[in-house]
Amino acid sequence: MQLGRGSFFLLFGLAVSASPSTAGAQSAPAKIVIEHYAFGPPALSVKVGERIEFTNNDQIPHSIVLEGPNGETFRSKEQLDEGESFGVVLSAPGEAVYYCGVHSGMQGKITVTK
Repeated sequence: MQLGRGSFFLLFGLAVSASPSTAGAQSAPAKIVIEHYAFGPPALSVKVGERIEFTNNDQIPHSIVLEGPNGETFRSKEQLDEGESFGVVLSAPGEAVYYCGVHSGMQGKITVTK
């Protein structure tokens, strides 16, 4: 069977797109869990652009309010139920603080590095 020039490029393109690549691979997100009315861990260090994922493991709803190093504020929905998650990516180095919008005593901090 003889392939035309267009078929060759089509097959070559499929082979290249199907091959594994680490260039654009994303690392696993940094995890913060909510359990027993507390964030764990309460302090975390991440790099700029790294995804941070909060997961509610409590049977009662919580919410997350995060104030980023560059003045941005991120908010989850009002009631993050058991098993639900909220993710955020911080784009500037510095210190971010976060707390539960439902329970004022729940709080933590994230140090964002370059």
